[in-house]
Amino acid sequence: MLPNFQREFVWDSEKQKKLLSSFICQLPIGSLLILNGRKGDFSCRNLCYTGDPPDLTDECNYLLDGQQRLSSLSGFFSNLFGSIQDYENKHDNLYAALRNRWYIRLEPKEKEIDIFGWNSLKFTESNIFNYEPNDLVDFIGANKVYKNKKDQWWHPAFLPKDESGNPFSAAKRKEKIADEAARNGILPLWEFYEDPERGIHEVVLRKMGERRRHVIEATITDGQESYYNVLGHLDPDVEEKVSNNEDIEEIWMELRTNWKKEIITCIKNSFSLQEIPTISLPVDEVGRAVATFSAVNEGGTRLDPYDLIVARAAKSRQEKSLTTRIVELLKTDVGGLNAVFSRNVGSLPEGWSCESFGALAENVPTTAFKDIFLNALSIYNHCWLKQKSPKVEHIKIKGILDLDHNEINDNVEPCTLAIKRSLSFLCFRCGMRTVSDLNYKLMILPIIYCLFDENVFNDATKLDRIEYWFWLSLFSGRYREYQNEVCVEDVDRLKLFVSGGGPGFVSDEDRLLNYEGYSDSKTLLMEASEGIPGAIANGIMCYILSRQPRDFIINYRINSWEVDRNIERQVDEYVFKTELHDHHIMPLATEQRLYDSTSKLRADKENILNSPINRTYILSKTNNSLGPKTITEYLPKIQEAASFLHCIPAEDFSVRKEGEADKDYYKRFLSARFVKLKATIKEELENLKT
Repeated sequence: MLPNFQREFVWDSEKQKKLLSSFICQLPIGSLLILNGRKGDFSCRNLCYTGDPPDLTDECNYLLDGQQRLSSLSGFFSNLFGSIQDYENKHDNLYAALRNRWYIRLEPKEKEIDIFGWNSLKFTESNIFNYEPNDLVDFIGANKVYKNKKDQWWHPAFLPKDESGNPFSAAKRKEKIADEAARNGILPLWEFYEDPERGIHEVVLRKMGERRRHVIEATITDGQESYYNVLGHLDPDVEEKVSNNEDIEEIWMELRTNWKKEIITCIKNSFSLQEIPTISLPVDEVGRAVATFSAVNEGGTRLDPYDLIVARAAKSRQEKSLTTRIVELLKTDVGGLNAVFSRNVGSLPEGWSCESFGALAENVPTTAFKDIFLNALSIYNHCWLKQKSPKVEHIKIKGILDLDHNEINDNVEPCTLAIKRSLSFLCFRCGMRTVSDLNYKLMILPIIYCLFDENVFNDATKLDRIEYWFWLSLFSGRYREYQNEVCVEDVDRLKLFVSGGGPGFVSDEDRLLNYEGYSDSKTLLMEASEGIPGAIANGIMCYILSRQPRDFIINYRINSWEVDRNIERQVDEYVFKTELHDHHIMPLATEQRLYDSTSKLRADKENILNSPINRTYILSKTNNSLGPKTITEYLPKIQEAASFLHCIPAEDFSVRKEGEADKDYYKRFLSARFVKLKATIKEELENLKT
């Protein structure tokens, strides 16, 4: 059983592939650590799966180190999807990285080594010792199992039908799967452990051997080979028997059968003969389990602070793991969105969730969320509950790991709830599509600290002040340097400002889009040598999106919460999806078509037209329809309200003056947009502050 303080399965397919190549070459793959415990020592789960805890016997062995390797091996050689009847539940609970059907490609490509004796149907198990894992890795592959693609032959619910529409019997289904695998020259591995002698692989090898036999026989007929070279090792008199017209079918069968048996033996012995070194802890050392787990992890997949916090939380032996509780909390509605949505146009969206905002992926908290959670948990315990000012060490690993299991378990809910509120704030107030849009990750922490208080989240005026701080900090470069120190200062300072006290942030206002080398006009017009920082480039795009600008053509207010859900809408005669395109307002040359210039434009990172001052979001349908038009053709047709919300300067700036050089033309237009953008942001910040 896998204790719930173990991390999730995290190995990608490349790491799994390397393990399989080493395993088949019968090389050591490291040791395991097992605790010989009892039922109830730890809350736990089955290897490879999330979901409900399993039924346990009184004596229970807990795997403390080796999860990634054993889970991978189970995925290679076992059917983790169950039967046709129950595969859906199995699929949902199986870690996403394990939803594969693994195989070995036996048929070499041109100029590849013939590792498995495909060309001659001659192979012995000892052959594998002539190769290293790097030789084998390209012959290993995996077919991804998608839940609803049941027409793929490797799918666990694949069930072909005959001409009358009747489902194949189990035997005919197995033959059909084997036909497809043999036709592709690949050997399925997923039944090797349960039935090494009679699994689907045995049928595939038989069919592959038959197919290859006919090819080899044709080379003999064509004079490229001889019967003796092909079959002489089985019967030295084979040439004489052929001359006497004797039947040699049994010799051909022996060739195919031997090849099949040796392949099966080689793979079967990779897991039946190898002894994986195992360290076992007796039951009376259960108290040392977490410490031992942390120590042996040095040789395996390195733990991060989140894993250690999960391990520490498990000390209380709660029924559900820390991660399970977090996932359940993240999947519930945020609730109380009226204040955070109060500055937006339209009605409150239905179905918005932290999962869609990048906090969860395949039922597992994302790395971005984990980092946020750890910092929130630390300052909640060290500062919020004790009413003490935060220190930099509170957002360092040591400060986080100082928390005991009670401090962790007791405060999962308030911390997760404050994070959910903060993520909704970033989406609805700050134009962010996912949490990854936040370049300065620590900027969320002062927001979380304020939103530990539900009353702040329900007060639109207080949220306005948080939004003022957010845009001012981003566009003034407040977080460009000394981010830890600035974040810790802002945790207290923003809380005071939101409540109407403290010094506020007026001193930063002079640097609004005026921080040299970061957000000033010289930098954004690409006249500085440093280039445009990603935070300011992304921040400008998010700011425009936060204004819910009208699309250039369709009378639709673009927003951050519908874009990645790809919702179908209809406005007037237009039917469209809510997908957005990053649109260059001015193409590479005013007389050049947009489609002709896009690839060149995006590739040249030093071109002024790649500046965020020249970009905005519009609907993909609109972007496609504008393809054949130049800037002078489409800008006059944009609705006035759209130009205002996208901060596009007056039409006069888009018209080239007589004799005006390209560079001067571009700079004049984009300088005008910079001025308009800066004035718009400054005016909005004044409104937010007051």
